[in-house]
Amino acid sequence: MEISYTVKIADSGRPVYQILMERLHFSRLLIKRVKLHGRMEIDGKPEFMKTPAQSGQKIVVFYMDPAGEVNKPIEAQPDIPILFQDEWFIICNKPANLVTHPTYLHHANNLTARLCSDLLHPVNRLDRDTSGLVILAKNGYAHHALTTVSIAKRYLALVHGTHVPDAGEISLPIARSPGSIILREINASGQTAISRFICLKRWPAAQVSLLEYTPVTGRTHQLRLHSLMSGWPIVGETLYGCNRFYPGWPRLRPLFARADAKLKDEAYEGEFLVPREKIGDLAELCPAYFDRDLCLRWDESMPRQALHAYKLEFVHPLTGEKIAVETALPDDMSHTVDRLNDFTACHSCPNTIG
Repeated sequence: MEISYTVKIADSGRPVYQILMERLHFSRLLIKRVKLHGRMEIDGKPEFMKTPAQSGQKIVVFYMDPAGEVNKPIEAQPDIPILFQDEWFIICNKPANLVTHPTYLHHANNLTARLCSDLLHPVNRLDRDTSGLVILAKNGYAHHALTTVSIAKRYLALVHGTHVPDAGEISLPIARSPGSIILREINASGQTAISRFICLKRWPAAQVSLLEYTPVTGRTHQLRLHSLMSGWPIVGETLYGCNRFYPGWPRLRPLFARADAKLKDEAYEGEFLVPREKIGDLAELCPAYFDRDLCLRWDESMPRQALHAYKLEFVHPLTGEKIAVETALPDDMSHTVDRLNDFTACHSCPNTIG
């Protein structure tokens, strides 16, 4: 990896390591690694990291990432299109039923291994059955640089129910469920989790709506769990879906009632919190809201949760270029939308995509 920078007047007289950290997003760890395993030159001469640099001088860093780096273009796969690529990272469209990272169960069949035999660094992660846009950095330096910028992510979700407000915000803390390495729960002791949403379309006869979600935070299963606890579980969802109401509703109904009765502008350790002002009257969360046959009909039409990461926007940390990538609904969600259109006349919200 070779990285160069011409010193600006504002940086004249500053130590090189400060310039690298503030202008080129070097981490302290990377500075140390360059000292140990690479070199830094000013106008072609080796220098120390604390050497003051002068305006107009050219700083060049040479470094080989011991974890590996990708120095060649990455080729798309038939089911994994690449929508953006430069020397630093790629943005691809991950299909459903594919994990992002290698695991002991998915050592070869994962997104990074499918695209390249060399190490790729996932910047954002999607659940196995969530489709959509994933950023993969080609080296550790690019990965760190991407963590220093704000990345706006937007998702499309088909949810059960047409009682969803036109727009709103869900703020419910999320924690790991006791005794499970997979499940998460809404818990006062959990991490802050905020999701904003816009209702794009409703199918009243089918009791299904299309939402655009913008997660403000990025907790595990955040959108899936927020949807369930707001009263509109995602279509096709198995962990946090309508199966939690049928036949689980008798078990969950006291959960909602308990949260509603005890929540008085206070946080209760270990209790589920469903703020009334965020999602409306909890008394309405009852089986009458969800027709069992319709729930089953649309869940069976989707082989996985109907959640798709369709849009990413951010400023490239190394070039300053504004990056905006968008992808259409995948075939399974698109086919379900076609079936919904055929099933019922659609009532559109004031908000639309694009």
